[in-house]
Amino acid sequence: FLISFTVWICLIAKLPETNRSPVSKFSMISFFQGFQSLWQDKNLLGSAILMGVANGILYCFYSEGSFYLIEGLKLKPSHYGWLYFLISLGLTAGSLYSHRCHKQGILYSTLLDRAILVLALSSVLWAVLAVFHVVHLDHKTSSICLAELFLSGIFFSVGIIIPTVLANALENYREKI
Repeated sequence: FLISFTVWICLIAKLPETNRSPVSKFSMISFFQGFQSLWQDKNLLGSAILMGVANGILYCFYSEGSFYLIEGLKLKPSHYGWLYFLISLGLTAGSLYSHRCHKQGILYSTLLDRAILVLALSSVLWAVLAVFHVVHLDHKTSSICLAELFLSGIFFSVGIIIPTVLANALENYREKI
């Protein structure tokens, strides 16, 4: 990690394609001042945390979701495929909702608050149902419907969070590039 970070810094400092102002020299002091200003920006840190959570949710679902749903609920792979298709509609609906809200001029913070609320409620309710074994094989149909409902809610919020955070970053940090 340290070697790749050092190579990355050297490439930024020396390559003419990445060095926009060839007159100024690269200094570690200005680099650390820039890093410090980014670290103190609460909006940027919050955005980074939200993006990390959203991408973490997607990664966890893609890596482990199929095993839980196929093995835990004894789904056939084709049924899991259909369930995943329906869950992905939640992500698409969240992205479309985010787009519509941006066009209406709804504040980023309001939209993110809504997404975080949906994410928290869906995640907590899904976790409670899983921990207390409400979702199990005795009630396979209702378990599949509950999985669809809560996982779609989680993906709906991720579909809001990712484009909203990226749009906010483009709008707020354009002058700093």
